[in-house]
Amino acid sequence: MLMRYCFTSSERLKRRKLIQAVFAERQSVAVWPIRLVWLPLPADEVARAPVQVAFAVPRKHLRKAVVRNKVKRRLREAWRLHKHELYDALERQQCPPLAVVVLYSAKEVQPWDEVEKAMVRAMKRLVRACGHMQKQLPTNE
Repeated sequence: MLMRYCFTSSERLKRRKLIQAVFAERQSVAVWPIRLVWLPLPADEVARAPVQVAFAVPRKHLRKAVVRNKVKRRLREAWRLHKHELYDALERQQCPPLAVVVLYSAKEVQPWDEVEKAMVRAMKRLVRACGHMQKQLPTNE
């Protein structure tokens, strides 16, 4: 099967209500310099992709917009290159569709290879956390 390494509009988390719900729920996994805050999509929410994602870099640590945008580009690229591994793992775990916000927590710009390694480790932890959540849910039998 040919993998498409694009980052489509359906994979972007855009709804303000949903982003606020992700932060209100506060389920997260962290691998420095990245924190993934996530929430299973509500049943009434139509899942157009296995994971809808948004990226945030706080102004508190990186004052200049040019620098924040550079970091967001690196985060998006790391996500885009490794999302297929995440999607496959979530499908094997039978996890529901997720809403994820990727936060950058370092106070300076990290090299690309560190950002990429952190993204891969954070995605693995997300799969593990989702698997634990699935085991804790009551079954409808």
